[in-house]
Amino acid sequence: MSDRLDLWDRSLYDLLTESGSDASVDLQQLASASGLSVTVLEALARLGILIPERSVPTPLYNSKDADALQAGKMLLEKGLPLDELLSLAEEMDEAMRPVAARVVEVFARFVRDSVEFTAGSEIEASQRLVEAYQTMMSATGELVASHFRRILLQTARDTLEESISP
Repeated sequence: MSDRLDLWDRSLYDLLTESGSDASVDLQQLASASGLSVTVLEALARLGILIPERSVPTPLYNSKDADALQAGKMLLEKGLPLDELLSLAEEMDEAMRPVAARVVEVFARFVRDSVEFTAGSEIEASQRLVEAYQTMMSATGELVASHFRRILLQTARDTLEESISP
């Protein structure tokens, strides 16, 4: 696949298909780290809730996925029904995919075009694009997570205040 891409896209593709700074683990290792069975993880993968970093030749997951899986397990242990948790996960997935597509489109339109226009060479452009993409991924993830936490807290507070209003 990457051999059909120009140098810039190949660099981004390589970045996206590498394990990154976190270790990649297979399903068995993820099951051990999360305390969930391989069968449960396979079901989550089929639902599109557990997304591998790469699928060829075998699905590999980010080792940090174990933290998210343990958080889900904790919610179940605190009494949240499995069907409700899965429903919430599916709703979040449906809501976030268009946002992710928009972020990638905005990056391509504004950041990539700027780098393409100002870079002195293909190699420089490639390096700057990879750096910009890494920064964008990290910043966007933090921004979205922070915003969701604020919305969650505000909604919980508003719900409690409504329940005590005369």
